[in-house]
Amino acid sequence: HEGIVGIVAGRLVEIFHKPAIALAEVEGDILKGSGRSFGDFSLAEAIQKMPEGLLLSGGGHAAACGLSFEKKNLAKFKQVFNKYYKSLKLKDQEKYLLVQSDVVLNSFGGLSLELCDEIAQLQPFGEGNEEPIFEIVAVIAGIRILKDKHLSLTLRDDEGAEMKLMGFFAPQEWLEFKSGQRVRVQFTLTKNEWRGVTKLEGILVSLESSSKI
Repeated sequence: HEGIVGIVAGRLVEIFHKPAIALAEVEGDILKGSGRSFGDFSLAEAIQKMPEGLLLSGGGHAAACGLSFEKKNLAKFKQVFNKYYKSLKLKDQEKYLLVQSDVVLNSFGGLSLELCDEIAQLQPFGEGNEEPIFEIVAVIAGIRILKDKHLSLTLRDDEGAEMKLMGFFAPQEWLEFKSGQRVRVQFTLTKNEWRGVTKLEGILVSLESSSKI
């Protein structure tokens, strides 16, 4: 559906680490799309490079764009667009996709429900006001896979304190970790309220073996 092409394009960027355009077929054999980019590749400049008459409409900025063209021109659009991208010979672009931590922790000791409430006061989060991301190296004390797609981790820091972190719709490589492994995680804070009890938890942003650090 044309209403979600932007979301799809963003997800494609996350998966393939390349700029992406998602298209939906609308009335009259017209393709309407949305693009997402990062790093040194500007979608606005790419649209400006399209031959006159190829696009019915198009505009945006470096990181996002909207456009439309006739379905019969799809092959031509792909050829011109990809040729322009390759002509730039961009290198080391994936570095722009790396999540930057705001706070690197030695232990979970400084985290609390009160801190979570203070962070919540900074909402709404989004571009230009990103949610704070924490980072720590810890040991997996417990791991559960829920419904074959969600990950529940209990991490133990070097001081023995433990914290639960959730990874929703976890990538396959996250599901392959085992108890006892030392990992580096990035996460945001949240509160889990269950049967009248409120506990501090984390939402996983990234998970990797500490041997990669």
